[in-house]
Amino acid sequence: MQSLRVIPTNSRGSFGHDDDLPRPLRWIDQFRFWKTESSASAWSCRTNPGKTERVEQWLQFLNSNMPAVLETLEGERMYVETIFSETLDGAEYLYWYSIQGRGGTEVRDSVHWIDAKHLEYWDECIDPEFTPQTLATRVSMIPQRILEQMQ
Repeated sequence: MQSLRVIPTNSRGSFGHDDDLPRPLRWIDQFRFWKTESSASAWSCRTNPGKTERVEQWLQFLNSNMPAVLETLEGERMYVETIFSETLDGAEYLYWYSIQGRGGTEVRDSVHWIDAKHLEYWDECIDPEFTPQTLATRVSMIPQRILEQMQ
């Protein structure tokens, strides 16, 4: 398995909101992933204060529409995508873990209705002032037979 290299592309060369980028461009849209095969990644975002109920609606929306969600993962070459949540010192965070193959459609380029709604929730719930935290992959344990299926 190859490691993931995230290339930030905003004008400051860093993560986070960039005021000179046209809307509806979000920091999630600024990443370009270089992959040679499959890549595992994990990262976190802080939610906007007062959006707890809306975040719950968002996650319920994804769970309630799982067949459509899974449809979009095929085009993204997303083999695994999991969202976790945590509250620290009164602030809420969402964490994403994914394993994705190269050559997939990026969520912002999707024409699927579920992705459009997902990005609406994203814009409303994710704090653009918070610098996303990318977690470093230290060990990735995936059996060879599973890796072969992902190629």
